[in-house]
Amino acid sequence: MPDQALALVFALAAASTPNPVSDFNSGVDAERRGDLHAAAAWLEQSQRAAPRWALPKLELAEVLLEEGGAPDRVLGLLREAQGLDSQNPRLYHLSALALIEKANPAQAEVMERAALSLRPEFPEAESTLGDVLWSEGKREEALRLWRHRSDRHPRDSALRALLVDRLLDDGRGPEAEKELRILVAGQPKNPVWHRRLARTLEAEGLGVEAAAERARADALSGTTVPKRKLRRLPDSKR
Repeated sequence: MPDQALALVFALAAASTPNPVSDFNSGVDAERRGDLHAAAAWLEQSQRAAPRWALPKLELAEVLLEEGGAPDRVLGLLREAQGLDSQNPRLYHLSALALIEKANPAQAEVMERAALSLRPEFPEAESTLGDVLWSEGKREEALRLWRHRSDRHPRDSALRALLVDRLLDDGRGPEAEKELRILVAGQPKNPVWHRRLARTLEAEGLGVEAAAERARADALSGTTVPKRKLRRLPDSKR
């Protein structure tokens, strides 16, 4: 057989041979590009070619969750992955997200607690657990979790702002004020925190302090209250 024909045979054979690692990498690349349809196809191919490899199942589950609408398929993949890698906290977190999609917050809470027992520092799992607890009416526990996270990450202003929102939702104005003062102290030149503090103080009936905070916010954002122009009085005819 001529060399060129032989090379073509080898090339065709290589192309038809499943390559789960290559398929997995292609799937991850497609996911990063935001092409979830292609990512799901590559990862499906990878996990079918390597059924004893948990990672493609986990990655495919995450892509399907991003697409939405297939929580049972996701849970099936994750059950298979659990039999292969039961100590992976990510599979419990993804299971929780699928259970939330199925409107089952109680089981989602169980899964997130399992994830955190395996990896205590797992921000995504903590965030979802807080939301689940709040949705179940376990507000005190959710607030403790958010407060604990805010104290551990004092520079995360978005996290503390979330805590403020939840405190206000729960009617805890003075506690929200305390957290807002921490935000103001950390970012004294940010008018957003001064305005939010002003609204909170106003709701507490502290009008003078609220006005002072609002004035600071206006000054920092370059907002000025236009002065009223006095109309010139017509000359007296007397």
